[in-house]
Amino acid sequence: MTHPSEMFMITGLAMIPWNVINMPVIEIPQISLEEQRKYAGRHAAIVEGRIVSSGDTAREAFQKAKELFPEKKTDEIGLLYIPREEMMIL
Repeated sequence: MTHPSEMFMITGLAMIPWNVINMPVIEIPQISLEEQRKYAGRHAAIVEGRIVSSGDTAREAFQKAKELFPEKKTDEIGLLYIPREEMMIL
């Protein structure tokens, strides 16, 4: 059995699964103001530098992207939460 300290790394107040630390970096595309408004408060899935799906949860956005791009590996689909305007700090 794996000890919990081997499974998670604590960063600030968030617990991140250890395997996430070694995942490849996916470049986050520039999000236009129109896209920010369209996806505000939602999780977006990114494939090849563009938003391809969204959902109320990261899982929902990921599953939609996987249906659209079944040939993509899990680590080739990026996830990004786009905050609502009232959450943005400028």
